[in-house]
Amino acid sequence: MTALTADVPRAAVGSGPGLRRASTGWTTHPDQSGSVDEDRSAAVTSSRTAVRSWPLLILAVPAAAEVWSGWVGIAKLTGFGMVSPLPGIWPSLHLDTSVTLPVGVEAYAAYALRAWLAGEHAVSPRTRRFAKWSAMLSLGLGMAGQVTYHLLAGAGATRAP
Repeated sequence: MTALTADVPRAAVGSGPGLRRASTGWTTHPDQSGSVDEDRSAAVTSSRTAVRSWPLLILAVPAAAEVWSGWVGIAKLTGFGMVSPLPGIWPSLHLDTSVTLPVGVEAYAAYALRAWLAGEHAVSPRTRRFAKWSAMLSLGLGMAGQVTYHLLAGAGATRAP
């Protein structure tokens, strides 16, 4: 959504001193006088108050470690494991396929979530609706998988039923 500030002619947008682009609209620079910015939130008018996403990485690392271990655990219980992808060519090469489950499920969920929450014109309404349901279902599947793994691990299961 793009908004023009009050009392700023449309032709002046993008030109002239003191004008800068905020995340969702054009505003006057904070050091200019006037009442243009009074009704705008601080997140829109100043890039210095914008929410930064890098602190989420600090929270994501331990969460990812736990999710990763749960997914790898459930993958091993369901039959994922060591394979030799190049028998006859490189017989000593082994690949643990249990890592494909967390990568596949969580990457798909993140991609669908991003498509759902993308900017207004980035995706069509039909694509956004599909991404919304896809993200919710894949995240729900992820939660169910984590719960199942922890229940099976708590019961001492060595193989999923």
